[in-house]
Amino acid sequence: LSEGAQAAFQVERSVDQVFGQNLFTGNFSKQPFTGFNPQYRIAVGDKIRLQLWGAIENQSEQVVDPQGNIFVADTSNHRVGKISAETGRWEPVAGTGEVGFAGDEADAVDAELNQAYSIAIDGNDLFIADLKNHRIRKVDLKLSTIETICGTGTKAMPSDGQKALEQPLAGPRSLAVDKDNLWIVLREGNSVWRIDRQTELIHHLAGTGKKGFSGDGGPAREATFKGPKGIAVDPQTALFVADTENHAIRRIDLKTGLVITVMGNTGKRGFNGDGDAVEARTLARPHSVCLLPSGDLLVGDSENHRLRLLRQ
Repeated sequence: LSEGAQAAFQVERSVDQVFGQNLFTGNFSKQPFTGFNPQYRIAVGDKIRLQLWGAIENQSEQVVDPQGNIFVADTSNHRVGKISAETGRWEPVAGTGEVGFAGDEADAVDAELNQAYSIAIDGNDLFIADLKNHRIRKVDLKLSTIETICGTGTKAMPSDGQKALEQPLAGPRSLAVDKDNLWIVLREGNSVWRIDRQTELIHHLAGTGKKGFSGDGGPAREATFKGPKGIAVDPQTALFVADTENHAIRRIDLKTGLVITVMGNTGKRGFNGDGDAVEARTLARPHSVCLLPSGDLLVGDSENHRLRLLRQ
């Protein structure tokens, strides 16, 4: 471009640090921009990528409690916070923002997490899927303390019927809770488990642990899943699992223990429209499921960039 086409302002920046990085502790704050001429004058026609830093980086899940507070899993900042229904302001709940594992039996805001991916709340209990620590943490919202309730830090499959705190986990990716149980999807374990909140024992519900797409119509424990990432529970009735890499939604009957595919039974990625023949409707890496009070199911059809409604 000619000199006359150049914009009349100068970009000033430091090659040593990102502007404003002292305000935030996320991953972007640690990424300096180097390798180009700081004296360059932006010209008409230049393509520019603008990157903004804010208080939340790559949030994965949000949960609303009965009081209207919005709890946010601020995954890449390794913390959980909430937007207060009373003030509308952000308040820290758990995690310092530094990656690590520390802080059990103490103030939750002083604890360290490693990718808080999923959260579930029941009363004063907030459960956190501490993904890369391969643990489930619980925050007492009344006391503001944190503890580990499952996982040893080792990436491995748990044993059925054992004390949850003594068992390993393999990538806890999604949580659901009811008054009796905490339900857990293991992404890297390709399986579904539950923790009895009274006995604190962990129980195997579905998936052999091997990657695959099999078992419909049979026992869920003998079925195979592939990288599941979402879960929703209808207590005493059914569990719905976003079987992400199989592009499917699976339903586990909690009375019979049988599994079926309710959407995406081809196992193939795609989008073939809406309408009847729900089982054969194709999805593209669904990441989440949400059971509505009506009994209908919302599906986050992630890479089709759609929110799908499955009427039941």
